[in-house]
Amino acid sequence: MQIYTFTNSMLSNHNGNDIEIEAFHPGEFLKEEIEERSLLKKNVAKSLNILPHHLSEIFAGKGNISATLAVKLEKLLGVSSHYWLGMQMEYDLFKRKRFCNNKFGKQLVKLSSIEPFSFHIFSFCLLRCNRKFSSHGRPFK
Repeated sequence: MQIYTFTNSMLSNHNGNDIEIEAFHPGEFLKEEIEERSLLKKNVAKSLNILPHHLSEIFAGKGNISATLAVKLEKLLGVSSHYWLGMQMEYDLFKRKRFCNNKFGKQLVKLSSIEPFSFHIFSFCLLRCNRKFSSHGRPFK
C-alpha cells in the first residue's frame, strides 16, 4: 500500500522520498464544475457579469480569479470564495517558487536567524525608543 503525505507542492511517499506535483490553475476546476452542473458558459459569464471570452481565459489559465470574482462564484455555485482565492494563491505561489528556484537556485541564502515574530517585537522596541514615547504610549509633545 502506498502512503503519501502532502506539504506545499511536494508529496512524500512511504519511504520519505519527495515527489513534486504540478499545481493546476483554479480555472481548470471552475470549468469542470460548470460542465459537471451542465451549465452553459455564456449563461455563467452573464451571471458573473463578465464576457464569455474572459471566462474562457480563466478556464485556460490565462486569467486569474480575483476577490470580486470569487465572491460572485460563491453566490453562483455555492463554493466558498476563500476556496477560490486559496486555489489561486496556491497556484501563483507554486509558479513563483518554481521560477525563483530556477532563476536563483542556491544564490538566495537566509540572512538572519531572527524569527519573524521576534523581529516584529524588536522593530516595535526600536520604533518606541526612537520616537521617545511616554509611559502611556503617546509621543511627547
